[in-house]
Amino acid sequence: MKIIADRVRCIGAGMCVMNAPDVFDQDDDGVVVVLTAEVPEEHEAAAARAVASCPSGALRQVGHDRVSQDRVSQDRVSQDRVDS
Repeated sequence: MKIIADRVRCIGAGMCVMNAPDVFDQDDDGVVVVLTAEVPEEHEAAAARAVASCPSGALRQVGHDRVSQDRVSQDRVSQDRVDS
């Protein structure tokens, strides 16, 4: 999967970095930087969570949509069980 970032739309909230630090960073102005052209499979679920949690909608996922969304849902269920 790939991630497209609209750096003009980014508001610098940092949710992407908190969810997927191996995929995203922020520049000196707090604007998103995508660290890899192709997201490694082991980071796809985290990257999909980052896309879903971006408050400005600056991130877009390309490819593996269904698989990653299923992983995000499974991760949320697992996390809910841990938090309970």
